[in-house]
Amino acid sequence: MSGRVAQTQPRFFDGVAGRLFGIEFAPIGAAARATILIVPPFAEELNKSRRMLALAARALAALGYRVLTVDLYGTGDSEGDFADARWEIWIEDLRRLAATGASGTASPVSILALRAGSLLAADLIADGAGVERLALWQPVSSGAQFLTQFLRLKIAADMLGGNESGMAALREQLAAGKPQEVAGYMLAPELARALEGRTLSSEALRVPRRVAWFEIVARQEQALSVPGQRMTEKSRQDGASIASETLVGLPFWSTPEISTVPGLVASTARFFAEAAS
Repeated sequence: MSGRVAQTQPRFFDGVAGRLFGIEFAPIGAAARATILIVPPFAEELNKSRRMLALAARALAALGYRVLTVDLYGTGDSEGDFADARWEIWIEDLRRLAATGASGTASPVSILALRAGSLLAADLIADGAGVERLALWQPVSSGAQFLTQFLRLKIAADMLGGNESGMAALREQLAAGKPQEVAGYMLAPELARALEGRTLSSEALRVPRRVAWFEIVARQEQALSVPGQRMTEKSRQDGASIASETLVGLPFWSTPEISTVPGLVASTARFFAEAAS
């Protein structure tokens, strides 16, 4: 890895519905060779993952990249409330950031996406964004399955509070246009519907020049998840240049305490270092 040191600059970006807060990581003493856009995970998973994403951004900036991290509209320190968040707003804001990042560089923007951010990245690619390299951290392949897991948080909380609720009832209320508070996040029916309809397809994964699929496992001998195996194999059959790797560590996006997986940062840096060399 290069000896350059990363510098950080908090910034606000103009979004279609409001200003977005982000941090730009850049190498010191040299012009950035290209831009990497970090596409964040969903809801509380972002707060749990901030430390890991910052570690990755610094490591990638040390390789000579300009790295952009951003809070999507209605999340973090960006304008808007989560209840106002919409998938279409997120995609358009990411599209603009990707276009801004690619301008003035020798190659298209690259992307690092975590969890449900992988579904946003897939939509961004389908929208025509030129993506040089794509790194996926514990990617979500099915938005419908992810939404079910998210709604289970509300069911569990209701049970602890002595209230009866069920998945069918929650989905009926969302279908009727009634927002639902889940783990402190007011989920709009429009956002739930958009998330449920998203999938990570092999077509999206064959667009970038190179793709890396990373998963966190509990044991050294543990293989890639079944969905991960199916998706990476199908993508290779469809012509994608995709590598996969498992790393032992804690699921930092959901652990009670903030945790890190240094090996994941190192492997991600190696993946992008191939293009930087």
